[in-house]
Amino acid sequence: MDLYTGNFGKFYASNSSSSASEREINAKYIYKSMSANGWTLESICGIIGNMAQESSINPARWQGGIVKDSKGYGLVQWTPSTNFRSWASINEQDELMDGQMARINWEHDNGKQFYKTTLYPLTFKQFKVSTETTLFNLGLITEKSKKAAVYYLARVFGRNYERSSAILSGGDAAEKSLNARGNVAITWYNYLAKEFNLSTVEENVTTETDQEEIIVNVDGKDMRKVTSKNVPLNVRSGAGLNYKIIGNLSYGSIVSVVTTSGTWAKIEWENGIAWCSIKYLEKYDGTQDNEEVVVDDSEDVVVVNTISAKDLIAEFYKMLGWKYEWGAAREGVVDCSGAFTYAFKQLGSWMYHGSNTMKKTYSYDDGKIGSVQLFPGMAVYKWRSPNDFHHVGLYIGAGLVIEAKGSKYGVVVSRIEDWHYAGKLKSKDGTVVNYDVTEFTPQSFVGTVNTNGTLNMRSATETISSNLVKKLSSGTEVEVLNIEVDSGWYAIKYNGMLGFVMQKYINTSGEIYDNVVEDEVTNDVSESDNNSEEDVREVTSKKLPLNVRTGAGTNYEDVGDLVYGETVVVLEEKGTWVKIKWEDGFAWCSTKYLKKV
Repeated sequence: MDLYTGNFGKFYASNSSSSASEREINAKYIYKSMSANGWTLESICGIIGNMAQESSINPARWQGGIVKDSKGYGLVQWTPSTNFRSWASINEQDELMDGQMARINWEHDNGKQFYKTTLYPLTFKQFKVSTETTLFNLGLITEKSKKAAVYYLARVFGRNYERSSAILSGGDAAEKSLNARGNVAITWYNYLAKEFNLSTVEENVTTETDQEEIIVNVDGKDMRKVTSKNVPLNVRSGAGLNYKIIGNLSYGSIVSVVTTSGTWAKIEWENGIAWCSIKYLEKYDGTQDNEEVVVDDSEDVVVVNTISAKDLIAEFYKMLGWKYEWGAAREGVVDCSGAFTYAFKQLGSWMYHGSNTMKKTYSYDDGKIGSVQLFPGMAVYKWRSPNDFHHVGLYIGAGLVIEAKGSKYGVVVSRIEDWHYAGKLKSKDGTVVNYDVTEFTPQSFVGTVNTNGTLNMRSATETISSNLVKKLSSGTEVEVLNIEVDSGWYAIKYNGMLGFVMQKYINTSGEIYDNVVEDEVTNDVSESDNNSEEDVREVTSKKLPLNVRTGAGTNYEDVGDLVYGETVVVLEEKGTWVKIKWEDGFAWCSTKYLKKV
C-alpha cells in the first residue's frame, strides 16, 4: 500500500484491504484531524468502528475493489462514489485523507447524510460532542462509561449515517452488523487512548469534577454572567486559541461552568460542553447586575465588523418575487437560508447556509417569539422539534417577515404569527448585525374594499382555506401598508389584525371598480371554489422506515426516512412516486406505503 503525507502526518491508501499496522497509522491520522475540529474521542472511535467495517480504514478503497462511479468509495464508502469524488475534486493522493475529513465535517455542518431515527435519537451535532456523560444525561446509556458510550455511538453512526442494506433490513442481520461496529469501536478506543496517553476503558476514569473544585452558588451549579459588552465572547471546542470557534456568547448571557483550567472555563453548551475565556465571566447568584467591562482584542473575544439591520432588510426587499430553489443562494434564486447567505455576501460578510445551524450557532439573545424582544432584522424560525429548526425568515418589523417560502411561492411576505422562534444574528466570519434601530413602521394609506360580495383577508398570499383570517364586506376601510408584497397582493391591517388581500379589490384612488365575482371574492360566507386543500398522506410501513430521496427512483440519493404514522404533504404524483414537502424544499418517496388522510 502507498504512503502519503497530509496535513496531520502520514497515511496509507490504495484500492486494497489494509494491514493491521496500516489501519493503526490511518486511525491515528483520523483522530488528530477530527479532534482538531471538535469531535470527542468517543464520537471519533464510533466513526472509526464503522470505517473499519466499511473500508478497512482505507481512504482509497472501492466497494469490492471495483472502480465504478455507482460503487461505494472511501473511508465511509460514499455511494455512489461521486457523492464524494465530485464534491472534493481531489487532484493529488496526498489530499485524499484531508478531503474525506473535510467532507464529513461539511456533512455535519450542512445537515447531510446523518439522519436522526427513532431507535437512535441523536442529531449529527449531538453525535459530534457526545461523551459518556452527555449520553447518560440523555438517558441513552444506563451508566457513565466510556465503553458504553463508544459502543453506542458506533451503532448510532451505523444506523443514522452508514445505513447499509444489512442494517436497514432489521432483525438479526442489523443487530449483527451494529454489534460488530460497536465492539470494533471499543478496540480502537483502547488503542487510541493508549497512543495519545488518554484514559482507557479498563481504567476507572476520573471525572472532571474530581480534577477541579467546583464553586457552587446557584441551584447547585457554578453560574457565571458574560461581562464583555462591546463584542461577543468566543466559545471554542477546547481550552486554547488554537481550538475551533463553535459559537459566541453575548453580554449578559448566563452560563454554567463545569470546571476551569487556567484562564479557561469549561461550560455547558447546547447538548455538550465547550470552552471560553474566564476573564469575561463573573460569578452570578441570580440577582445582581454586572457592570459593563470594556474589553480589548488581546483575549479571546471576537474582533468584529458590523452590518446594519436596516441594510440587511434592504437586501431582503430586493429579493421579493425571486424564485425558490433548494440549496440556492444566487441572484434571482434562493432557498430560505440561502437568502441570508446571499444578503450577507452583498454586505461583505458570510452567513452559514442551513436554517438549523443558523438557529443553533449563529443566533444569540434568542428564544420563543413572545418571550424575546423583536427587532427588525432578526431571524425567525419554524421548528418541528427542539433540534429541528427547518425554516428561517427575516423579521422586517410591523409584524411582517420576508421568507423564501418554497418552489410554489418564491420569496414572499408573511405574518410573524406563523413563526416560532427569533434571534439576533452574527455571521460565521464574526460580523454581527447592529440592532440599534427603532421599530420599523411602514407608511400606510387608507383603502376601501370594492366588490360585489365579500373579500377574503388571508394570513399569507396563497389561496388555501387554512389561512383565511376574515371576510371583508364591500365598503370596508382598511389600512394598506406601503411595502412590497407578492405581485397582485396588499398587506393590510384591519381592526388590529394583519393580513393580505388581492390588490384589484382595494380602491385607493377613488376609482370605481366594475362589480366582479371571481378569485378571492365570494357572494356568501363560504370559501372560494378556487381554494384547494393540501394532499396529506400517512406512512403505513410498520416494519421498516420509508426512504425519502432526491428524485423519483431508487437510484437517487437517500436523504432521510419517514416512520410509521408520519404524515407528509404531497405536491405531485409521478407513477409510483410522489413529490413531497421536505424541510426547506421537496423530496420524493414511494406511494406504495402512503395512504390519504
